[in-house]
Amino acid sequence: MTAATLPAAVSVHSPIYAKTSAGTREVAERSRRLSALQRRVLILVDGVRSRSELAGLLGAEEIDTVLAELRLAGLISDGSPQPAPPPVVRPVVEVAPAILHDARQLMQRTTRLHLGLMGVALQDKIVAACSRNELLSVCAQWHLEIRESRAGRDEADALLASFHEILRAA
Repeated sequence: MTAATLPAAVSVHSPIYAKTSAGTREVAERSRRLSALQRRVLILVDGVRSRSELAGLLGAEEIDTVLAELRLAGLISDGSPQPAPPPVVRPVVEVAPAILHDARQLMQRTTRLHLGLMGVALQDKIVAACSRNELLSVCAQWHLEIRESRAGRDEADALLASFHEILRAA
């Protein structure tokens, strides 16, 4: 497709382009069959660089055609970047203190058993965790360290399942 065959609504002289949400997804997923040049241009389009800056970076004589093709495909738009979607805020799940205590006890007991003195810093983090989210944050390190220990390697996944089962009881 050449610039001459594009619909009049597609301006090939727009100075700044931004990725659409479809363009951002395409960069991440690579689901469309884009040429190498189209993909490079799509990656470089950021809502800040002008058309001439993009042409200078790529040394592409056909930058206008590539930009027009990406715009027709809905991967870029002219103008300012699309606003980022609002962050997903997960509601804080209140867990009964007894359940947090049980989960913390499992983590402390197995840390002492499998890590001994090497787990002192982890023990401190476990004790300091006051909420479900804080325990979940420490859980990743706990599971990794148990898994890397010689004694806990075989049961690390079962311990992790037990930990999550305790929290599910909330």
